[in-house]
Amino acid sequence: MSTPLRIGNRLQMARKMKALSLQQLAQEVGISKQMLSKYEQGLQLPGTARLLQLSKLLGQPIDFFTSQAEQSVPAFSFRKRSKLKGKALAALELQVRLRMADYLFVEDVCAAVIPFENPLSELVLTQVDDVYAAALTLRERWQIGYDALASVVNLLEDKGIKIIEVSDPSGLFDGLACWIDGKHPMLVIAREMPVERKRFTLVHELGHLLLNLSAFDEKNQEAWCNAFASEFLVPSEVLQREVGGKREHISSEELMQLQEKYGMSPKALLYKLGDLGLLAAYKVRDFYIRLNQNQPLKQMLEAERFAGTERPMRFEQLVYRALVLEEGGISMSKGAYLLGKKLEEVRETMTLHLI
Repeated sequence: MSTPLRIGNRLQMARKMKALSLQQLAQEVGISKQMLSKYEQGLQLPGTARLLQLSKLLGQPIDFFTSQAEQSVPAFSFRKRSKLKGKALAALELQVRLRMADYLFVEDVCAAVIPFENPLSELVLTQVDDVYAAALTLRERWQIGYDALASVVNLLEDKGIKIIEVSDPSGLFDGLACWIDGKHPMLVIAREMPVERKRFTLVHELGHLLLNLSAFDEKNQEAWCNAFASEFLVPSEVLQREVGGKREHISSEELMQLQEKYGMSPKALLYKLGDLGLLAAYKVRDFYIRLNQNQPLKQMLEAERFAGTERPMRFEQLVYRALVLEEGGISMSKGAYLLGKKLEEVRETMTLHLI
């Protein structure tokens, strides 16, 4: 691909990731819509000053526009449950595709692909109880026992599942799961989510990744992946032991203590208590109604309490490894682009902290 065409292609991507029309961006830059269209089509090359201006407006480093596209990524789709529509959906899809390509590229540079085999591939699901059993089977096969999970992200990354975060200030996107080339499992989550919701979403999407749900409708798939996430994070046996069996009442303080220990929200814990028959279903229902009518209580129960951060780290680690490879590594500018940092910041880090 020629340089003008490559820059034009990346310029169009960056514009769409900002959900801007040609006219909107052209007005911000101070040029005609026709001139911007020529840039994007590769018919005219923007000068250095103009490219710097576009870089700042679109929130992308110069290297994003000028570097070769090393890795292509197959098409994928969001599940229909996503609330994102139109330009916002297209912007997020582009953001995900680019992050996927970057991840596969840096893995290839470092020769660090972790082979992955689905540990639940042979399981046949016919009822929700099979989903609970699948969650416990996964814990057993991954040899993690029934204790609280310190970090879902670290566990999944160690098992060879790629995790990337994307920005979605709208709050309409939770996550997605996909297989790339049928062999690379990847989970995508929104960066802005509270940590408990992030943990639940990761395991929910893990359910979509590992469980054979193709025979079931969308409603059942979502409900069963919720059940999978709930059981994986807090096994029923463990929760029953924590609350001492069937209860007439439970306090919000007790739910918040369980939240802090297991990293699952009070609302999700309460739902599980009702689902297991440890708390009467009508009491769970009445509590949800009261919660929606009591904003101070709702805000208190929605606050983060789990100590972990659940931040993916493997991609960043691989980038820093690629920066110091003696052969076949990457440039500082490429590293800055991949890390989403300024070139000067990466140079300083590598100069001060290189051993």
